[in-house]
Formats: sequence, C-alpha cells, structure tokens
Amino acid sequence: MVKPRCLTLFEQSCRSSKTRQMYQYYLDTFLNWANKDAESLLFLGQSDLDTLLQDYLFHLKKTLSPNSIGPRLAAIGKFLIVNDKTFNSKKLKLLMPEKVKIQGGTAWQTGDLAKMIEFADTAKSKALIHVLAASGCRPGGLVSLKFKDVSDMPEGCKALVFYAGSKWEYVGFIHHEAAKALDEYIEKRQTDGEMLRQESFVFSSPSSLLTKPRSLTEKDIYAIVLNVVNKAGLKRTKQGHRYNIPIITGIRKRFNTILKSNPNVSYAIAERLFDHRTNLEAHYLDTPREKLFEEYKKAIQQLTIDEKERLRIENQKKDQELKQAQDKDKLLSEMQDRLSELEAKLKRQHI
Repeated sequence: MVKPRCLTLFEQSCRSSKTRQMYQYYLDTFLNWANKDAESLLFLGQSDLDTLLQDYLFHLKKTLSPNSIGPRLAAIGKFLIVNDKTFNSKKLKLLMPEKVKIQGGTAWQTGDLAKMIEFADTAKSKALIHVLAASGCRPGGLVSLKFKDVSDMPEGCKALVFYAGSKWEYVGFIHHEAAKALDEYIEKRQTDGEMLRQESFVFSSPSSLLTKPRSLTEKDIYAIVLNVVNKAGLKRTKQGHRYNIPIITGIRKRFNTILKSNPNVSYAIAERLFDHRTNLEAHYLDTPREKLFEEYKKAIQQLTIDEKERLRIENQKKDQELKQAQDKDKLLSEMQDRLSELEAKLKRQHI
C-alpha cells in the first residue's frame, strides 16, 4: 500500500529518527483510541476535531502522569499542523493539567553496582554496566559507538567519542577497571568467531547465519541492565508511575554526584563530561582532550566499583604522595647543604 501523503509530511517534519518513532507511536495510539485512520482525521470539521482532542486529553488525564501528556499532544499537533489542519491549541493548553514533581531522584550506590557486576552472567552485561558507570553516558551514546570511536589513554584508560559526527558529539572516558571489562567482552566476541573492524559496533546483538550483527538499541540496553538488577535482588520503591531509583539514570546520577562532589574537579568540565552544555558552549569552551582527561582522573578512585581496586588506588596514591614528600625533603636537605657550603666559603673569603 502507498503511504498517505499526510503521514509522509508528518514523518519528514520529525528531525531525528528517535523523535519520529516516538511521535509515530503517540499518533497511532491516538488514532486507535479514536477509531480513525490518519486521513479520516483530517476530514473532520474543526468543531468535531476540537471535541475529539479535548476528550482524548480528558482520557489521558485519567490514565497518565501530567508530565507525560504534553509529548503525546505535541505529536498529534505536529501531524495536524504539517497537514494545514486548524484546531484550537490555546484551549487545549488551558485544559492541560499542572505538571508534578518528577520522582526517581536517587542514584545507585557503588555497592549496588558491585552487586550488579557480581550477578551479570555475560561478558556483554558486565562491560555494559562498567562503561555506563565509568563514563556516565546515556544509552543513546552507546547505540552508535563504533570501534573507530574508541582510543587508548594513559594508565589503562580509554577515550570514547559519543555521537560521533553529529552536533552532539563529545568525548568521555572510562577508567582501567571498565576498560578491562570492555576488552574481555571484545575478546569473547573474537573468540566466538566475529570479525571486528573499525566500523563494527562496540556493543552489538548476537549474529547468526541469517542475520548480521547490529548495534544494541536503547531498549536492549535498558532490558539488559534491568535483568541484572532483578537477578541481583536490588530493591526499588514504586513512587507514583516511577521508581525511586531509575535503572539507567540512577547510574548517571552516581557519576554526576561523584564528579560534582569532588572540589578538585572543574565544575564546567564535569558538566562537559556529563554531556550537559548550552548550545553556545561548544563554540566558546575549547578544552583539549588532555585537559578533560586530567579532570576525569581526579574522580577515578571514587568511580571505581571494586572495593579492593579502590583501596589499591588509594594506597598507590599515598605511596606517590610519600615519594613526593621524600623527594621534597631530599631536595630541601641538598639546598641546606649547599647554603652551608656557601656560607662557609664566604666566611673564609672574609677572613
């Protein structure tokens, strides 16, 4: 069947594929509720259309959180606008419910992530949780991540270029613990006979004789982490339509909290590493990768999940500080000896 032009216009008006998929779902849900197709909706008179939209809004107010209604009406409104269909949008805004405070503001703790790693039964799930925790990235950043976007950094760390080639491109990092888990996952894929190239996706779905490997979707990533959370028996409390600890965002919140709580980490760079920025910041804040990494290194000990590894880093840090102090004392002693020699020489010359 030929797709109606009204739907083609609607799809073309959505700039990103993610928005297009979401808006198409919202439009289809509305059409199913109204028992109409896209073309018949456009044949309604404005009075009937306004009544239908208002009734749908009343229906949504009974079944959804007030914060979830706006995007659904925005999708329907976009479809009507691109097809030159008039409706009373101002009246709909007046009928909209007041938004409520969003729940789910708690972060996963380091002990929770350690338990996730313990119950993650595949190299993929272990690497996925490690990379999410070490970089603080969104799932969407891993969907398009390819091997050409990954490079080695000092001290066993790696740099990851998220959303490469897009206007949202930014550089993040993973520490040595996460890099090791990622290397083990890659080695497992190679052992299984997969040919990995620079254009291959870092996180992919299993391939078969009939299908080629494809990148994991955001839903895949969410499902993998949720499965591990359930296996680990980590408890979450339902608060309205949400949980007190969101599955993925809870991992990002931990990353953000660790960086922002460290007084030695630049706040502006912490925002950059968390992928928070204004539209103009990319033009006016020119920070080299090396500087970003220097700030990231300051939080590695707190970002590390394994307690033994954190203690090892702490002891290593203390050893370095002790060595620096000893070197400083040695230098000071040498300077004092030279000063004494100089004073003795001046005294002999005076005599």
